[in-house]
Amino acid sequence: MIRIATINDFEGINRLGTTLGYEVSSEEHAHQRLLQVLNANNTHHVWVYEEDGRVLGWIHGFVSLRVASDPFIEIGGIVVDDAIRRMGIGTKLIEHIRDWADELGYGLRVRSNTKRQDTHDFYKALGLQEEKEQYVFIRR
Repeated sequence: MIRIATINDFEGINRLGTTLGYEVSSEEHAHQRLLQVLNANNTHHVWVYEEDGRVLGWIHGFVSLRVASDPFIEIGGIVVDDAIRRMGIGTKLIEHIRDWADELGYGLRVRSNTKRQDTHDFYKALGLQEEKEQYVFIRR
């Protein structure tokens, strides 16, 4: 079942996020980040795939506003438990967020690390097209 996430899903979301290497400095910090996203006034949504009371997948999408381009929905993260990968859950999560983008009349974008070729193939199989490569510059 796919449903909107709540703060009670934190442990499952956090556990899955760490399997893909998403940075978690502390559980408290990760908990606070999820709370911020969940309280972002309908511009951010997190959906979870739940089975038997366990979070086995999640997707985060948000409205991205730019001065130089039309608004779009961006996927901020998607993870499916290793044990159920390649069973259609990721596809269902992407379709869910694609429906949200369609409701708003927005396009859909996702960024992916250049090292994750399997992920790129997954997105292409769902009809997403590679548009460009870019570098990310960070100040910490």
